[in-house]
Amino acid sequence: MSESNIHFGFGRLLVDDKGAASLLNVSRVHFLKLRASGRIDVPRISLGRRKLYSVNDLRRWVDGGCKPCPKVR
Repeated sequence: MSESNIHFGFGRLLVDDKGAASLLNVSRVHFLKLRASGRIDVPRISLGRRKLYSVNDLRRWVDGGCKPCPKVR
């Protein structure tokens, strides 16, 4: 199992920062900067100490045009 992904036999459901950046085809550093600036409007899920993103939430955000958080607009 990859350190950046959680698998349940049918594909990734949750990814960490590195996995989310990979899905979005950007570097992890760039992803973290986008998140810190509010440009990524995808909720983080806490699982213990880990902060993860739903792959479905990331897809919906991309399908919706990658709109920033409302406070950034």
